Amino acid sequence: MLQPPFKPALTPRGARTVVDFTPMEWHAKSAERLLRRRLAVAAGVVFLGWLALLMLLFGGQALEQQRVRHLEDRLATFKAPAEEVRTLQNKVRSFERSLARNRMALESLREISRLLPPDTNISSFQFKQGRQLIVRGEASTVNPIYDFKQALDESRIFERTEMGSVQPGRRRNVTVQTFQITGFFPGSGQTR
Repeated sequence: MLQPPFKPALTPRGARTVVDFTPMEWHAKSAERLLRRRLAVAAGVVFLGWLALLMLLFGGQALEQQRVRHLEDRLATFKAPAEEVRTLQNKVRSFERSLARNRMALESLREISRLLPPDTNISSFQFKQGRQLIVRGEASTVNPIYDFKQALDESRIFERTEMGSVQPGRRRNVTVQTFQITGFFPGSGQTR
């Protein structure tokens, strides 16, 4: 059987020269079992990865919901004090507006009297705190009325003024021009 004699030098370097007497079916079954094991391990790894991903997603969602609930609880604790602060700020602003010197009725009347041209009389002075001032009056001609309106436009007390109607009228056999001018205070919210 060993004629010619076995010469290991003829085999490729590093290769083992072994005579295998196992049947080929056994090799096939062994390879099949090895493939099944590898597929089972791969399926287990994929399943565990999928399970870990699901746990990560649901855990992250639960953590986010818990964080939102915590923030809503904190918001609820601050909501009532914040509303009290807003109410107090509105009261303070209202008080400041009522104390503002340039919005007071006497200061407005002083400014109107200072700017009133000669030959012009005031018949009505209607003051609405912090919002507007309505002045009604009469003059002998229309020129002093428009001069008065222009002087009110340049006044620092009013944000803007609006000219109402100018109409002729009779007073004791004299023709006069009646007028109405509305002045709006700064911050009154009455803008065009």
